[in-house]
Amino acid sequence: DIGEGNLPNSMSVDSKGTLYVTAANKLLAINSDGVLLWSKDIGGTGGTAISSDESIIYAVGKDNLFAFTSSGTQLWSFTDPTDNIFGEPNVGSDGTIYIGSWDTYVYAVNSNGSLKWKYQTDGSIATLASPTLSLDGNTIYIGSGDRNRDSGGTLYALNSNGTLKWKVENLDNERVSGAVVGHDETIYATGMGKIHAFDGNGDKLWESDKDTASSLAPSLSSDGTLYVGTSNGKAYAIDSSNGKTKWSYQTGPNPNYTGDPKDPQYGVLATIVIGADGIIYVGAMDGVMHALNTNGSVLWKYPTGKNINENCPAIASDGSLYFSSADKYIYTIKDN
Repeated sequence: DIGEGNLPNSMSVDSKGTLYVTAANKLLAINSDGVLLWSKDIGGTGGTAISSDESIIYAVGKDNLFAFTSSGTQLWSFTDPTDNIFGEPNVGSDGTIYIGSWDTYVYAVNSNGSLKWKYQTDGSIATLASPTLSLDGNTIYIGSGDRNRDSGGTLYALNSNGTLKWKVENLDNERVSGAVVGHDETIYATGMGKIHAFDGNGDKLWESDKDTASSLAPSLSSDGTLYVGTSNGKAYAIDSSNGKTKWSYQTGPNPNYTGDPKDPQYGVLATIVIGADGIIYVGAMDGVMHALNTNGSVLWKYPTGKNINENCPAIASDGSLYFSSADKYIYTIKDN
């Protein structure tokens, strides 16, 4: 239990099983036995990321990006954004860190914490809509818009120097997800309740059926299946080659439903993650972590006290699953 304050957010885990997560306005480092190694005050919560050599931990505290050593020494803070940073930082192979903010800008931050460039989109960059990189790292994809701001709805492809490569406008009335990039450089993003596939030039390849996606980024498995959740509590498996639905799975109702639209009755509104063994992990507003086989059948369910919402679970190298719930606990589950 992380105690009072903000809820646990999207988390990262290193090869030793050390978990890095923000909660209660702090960055926490927790070892594989659940013991707190250190915590640092960062003035808010947000996503985390780990450098490729695992020596640097990046953490978002509200509208600031922090860099710490793996032992908890602060290296720098980046304070240019004027509103919340949502989604995880994305670290390029050259060490550049990319973040999106509710202030409508995408920021590229040098590895020393200075601004490399910023690019203004047509709307706020929403929760879990993290910048994504092409396979060669030379293109940055970002979706704009948030329903709370009533602006945006464009998918952008930016060059590594911060100039516009292409954009697809009116992909949604209010919020385009972060993108996921396939091994063939196909780009997948959600808008208008569908997954849309684009080639590297921004030309549309296909779109999935109506009401098969919410505004969260889809996840792509090694067998070419896209998984995405919806606001009516379904998880969909979509064929990435043509957009056809393979199956859907219905999760349950929110046990703490009050009628508040910010705490909806149904929804798969957390990122779906895929284990190395192909198991699909679906956290939902019903407060349950659902583990599904690739055919959509249930492997197991793990109930928590409250909803699992707008966060991104993590999977360790040993297959352990880490996730958080609105009950303010962080859970780890090891598949046997």
